[in-house]
Amino acid sequence: MPLIKDKDNKQNIINMMLQIWRDMLSIKYLNSPKDEIDFVDDFNNINHFVDNITSVKLISIIQIMLECNNKMAINLNFQNILESTTLKILSKLK
Repeated sequence: MPLIKDKDNKQNIINMMLQIWRDMLSIKYLNSPKDEIDFVDDFNNINHFVDNITSVKLISIIQIMLECNNKMAINLNFQNILESTTLKILSKLK
């Protein structure tokens, strides 16, 4: 049984995942301070991760995340969207 049934909640999950990657992009390119990102509690972890990822990988992962919105718009299965997105992101991080 799925934990998230409501379409709005599913979209919120995708938006939150996308925002984490946007925070990383903001830290990498704009050197955003801790108070200018959404995931403030994770700033140190995000900052460390950003130091170890290339710009090309980061942008390609954001593009993958943006594809989720298109998939949600055509009513693909939410679990499949998350699983395929996770696998694509992991393949980019190798």
